Amino acid sequence: MTRNIALDILKVLLAVMVVGIHTYFLRDINSLAEYLTVNGIFRMAVPIFFLTSGFYFFQALAGDTHGRWLKRVLMLYAFWMLFYSYFWFRPSAWSIDELWRLLLIIFLGYYHLWYVAGVIGAALMMTLMRHWRWPWMTALVIVAYSVGTLLQYIASYQWLNDQDIDKFLAGSWSHRNFLFSAFPFFCIGYFINKFSLHRQITLTCAVVAACVGLVSLIAESYFNYQNLANDTGFDNMASLILVCPAIFICTLKMNIQGGTKNLSLYSAGIYFVHIFFLLACLRLFDLDGTRLTFVILGLSLIASFFLIKINKRLKVIL
Repeated sequence: MTRNIALDILKVLLAVMVVGIHTYFLRDINSLAEYLTVNGIFRMAVPIFFLTSGFYFFQALAGDTHGRWLKRVLMLYAFWMLFYSYFWFRPSAWSIDELWRLLLIIFLGYYHLWYVAGVIGAALMMTLMRHWRWPWMTALVIVAYSVGTLLQYIASYQWLNDQDIDKFLAGSWSHRNFLFSAFPFFCIGYFINKFSLHRQITLTCAVVAACVGLVSLIAESYFNYQNLANDTGFDNMASLILVCPAIFICTLKMNIQGGTKNLSLYSAGIYFVHIFFLLACLRLFDLDGTRLTFVILGLSLIASFFLIKINKRLKVIL
């Protein structure tokens, strides 16, 4: 079975971006360069992953195999949540607050696993809404992403000047969740496949939209850099809703055919395992920024090689 290698290459690059986000790439070199990448360009990674998931979910839903698709993703989520349970499960600290914290982690995902939890939630929404007319679904996408972006900015800039609201919105779960982050991009990816938008939109239009979106994303990131503390993270940014679908469509239109799935599996391996090495390195070594990024990436690549081998027998880890 032939594959679009361009899409697999993109997924590997996105996984590398995620590593860069979590290791604060370029922090030791230049604060502006770090912010424009970590809280700018690299923020395209997870939304494009959501687009990819939605794109392929259309095939599962159309072929009535979405039940198996969801089961596999749930098993994937369960495996990696169990793998990282040492870092988030604290049975010695039982209390009401601890129980609430555990429930949030289980349903929203530990650290980077929020992406998988988001995919599950978005897929369930799409399954329930599959008979909706596209204008209503489009309206929901716009409203959901607008609300998520607004909540992100309200939390970051504390526009409401209310301590209780600021405290409530301070948690990334308030805007970075399946409804406000995952569903909009998942649904757009679903629509791209359903209506063959990647065939109807010309490469020129897609490239122009990608360039405009990228410039807007960098400008939005620079605005935040100038007006906020340099360690303020951003997941929901207005420009992402333009640049991410445009780049995804550009990649689909390249359609470089090949016959291996290993690149895609390396992308998954890097994404899932890199936090383990990051947490270990932070405890054992004094590394920061760029050096840490390359160390974690190298270790994740090596680990991914073995994860791919294991995945051939235990098909629930990648």
